[in-house]
Amino acid sequence: MLHNRPGFVCRRRLGNVATSDWEHYKLELREVKKMAGFEGKAQEVFAKVKEIVVREARVDEASVTPDATMNDLYADSATRMSIGDELDREFDLGILDVDLAEDTTVQDIVDFIMEQLEESEE
Repeated sequence: MLHNRPGFVCRRRLGNVATSDWEHYKLELREVKKMAGFEGKAQEVFAKVKEIVVREARVDEASVTPDATMNDLYADSATRMSIGDELDREFDLGILDVDLAEDTTVQDIVDFIMEQLEESEE
């Protein structure tokens, strides 16, 4: 019986509804799967951002890490504009002018795109 297994012995309440351990487990599993989908999507976005940065900034692929800034990647203002334009096209952001500051990291870009994608799905 599942509710006798360690970690599944308590009953939880969701709002006014008491859930069994199995129901709670299914809810947690659904959340984990949802987060895994989010992480998978974030990895896809990072890979595409990385590809664009490598192409536009003409840098080595290994130098494009999540914590690399535009300054670290030797991206001048024209290159940052070009990267922004390519990101806008690739992810259909609908933003006419994507301004990437010198201290913008690759992870900042990925986070921004993920937020935009989440908003467009709602």
